[in-house]
Amino acid sequence: MYLALLILTRLTPGKVLQAVHAFTAGAIKELAWLNAYARPRLPFVIPHRELHDYQKVSPTDHITSVEKYLQIAPHLVPSGDEYLLRPTLSHPDLQPHNIFVAKDFTITGIIDWQHCSVLPLVLQAGVPEYFQNFNDEESLRLKKPSLPQSFDNMSESEQAQALEQYRRRELYYYYFVATYKFNKPHYDALLLDSTMAKQKLHQFASAPWEGDNISLKAELIRAVQNWKVLTAKKSGEIPLCPIEFSDAEIDECLRLEAEQHHLDLQMEKIKDRIGIGSDGWTSEARYKDALEENEHVKREALDGEGDDVRKEILENWPWDDHEEY
Repeated sequence: MYLALLILTRLTPGKVLQAVHAFTAGAIKELAWLNAYARPRLPFVIPHRELHDYQKVSPTDHITSVEKYLQIAPHLVPSGDEYLLRPTLSHPDLQPHNIFVAKDFTITGIIDWQHCSVLPLVLQAGVPEYFQNFNDEESLRLKKPSLPQSFDNMSESEQAQALEQYRRRELYYYYFVATYKFNKPHYDALLLDSTMAKQKLHQFASAPWEGDNISLKAELIRAVQNWKVLTAKKSGEIPLCPIEFSDAEIDECLRLEAEQHHLDLQMEKIKDRIGIGSDGWTSEARYKDALEENEHVKREALDGEGDDVRKEILENWPWDDHEEY
């Protein structure tokens, strides 16, 4: 397999083997851990437990998915565009708390490097979390943002919503503008249709298993469905896809993924209502208000439910203290 890959890519053997290693090393390590130590557990993301009737899930399905990823991973290495294989240092948590800025707005330091990594550019190119706006079609079209023409006639609450939407679009748009100006290879990698799909496959296959058997399998299904986009060579040749899924597997997995995504959206709305971040953090000034609102939301969720459901909700409420599983 590796010899065929070397011939098709027309890259030096060292670069290709390094890239194959980058695409597979994390998954190989995770597979070894799974086979040796993984045991049934509740999903770490508490709202997702509802999809499994609050029962522990087996790692068997995820092990199968990681094995399938390793079968396709060598074919995901880009061919013909060596810049995509350039070793790239990435800081995974660039947020205001980790960036020190002087009074003249000069960046004087960046901290929290413990999870940084050096991987090929194709696996690193991305939009930092604080600039992301992937759920907005205007942003995805990279259209220059502007306020609505009717802004002056809006109510105060409507203006606040419009300003927040404008802020998100502006951050996303100017991140791409600055990336194009100062880091063109990164910009080019961002615009490839295959970049994000390859990153998700690599991420889900390499990350520690926390009771999620859905995400990696769903990405593998999409990889099969979009095999040509992910693997087409400069010559136009498309390698044979080494994995497959039955129609029943596809329907069930994508159904569960859609339900999981719906739960995630609901949780985001609740977090916004309570006033907490993705990690449950809130400012000291808002702490008491957040506690009170958390109790209000919990009472609403419990209202009208039977004893069994109430027990499950209370034992699995996302913003209470829990034992780790």
